[in-house]
Amino acid sequence: MSSVLQQISLALGVAVAAAILEGSTAFHGRALSLSDFHLAFAVVAGLSLIAVIPLIGLARHAGSAVSGHGRGAALSEDVPVK
Repeated sequence: MSSVLQQISLALGVAVAAAILEGSTAFHGRALSLSDFHLAFAVVAGLSLIAVIPLIGLARHAGSAVSGHGRGAALSEDVPVK
């Protein structure tokens, strides 16, 4: 399921970039230029950065039980393992 969602997100990124380029062509009434591609890339990158927002609230040691970093007494107290 996660691989399907990953493919869908990639396709949506391409579709958003194409829509921005098409809109830029319609708005300016000229052929595409390098600045149009810069704009499309920046918008898609900004949308991708939105995915980081939920990660900001994670605890400092979140995931350390899985990654193996910081194994020790402090880890067993901070991160409950199911």
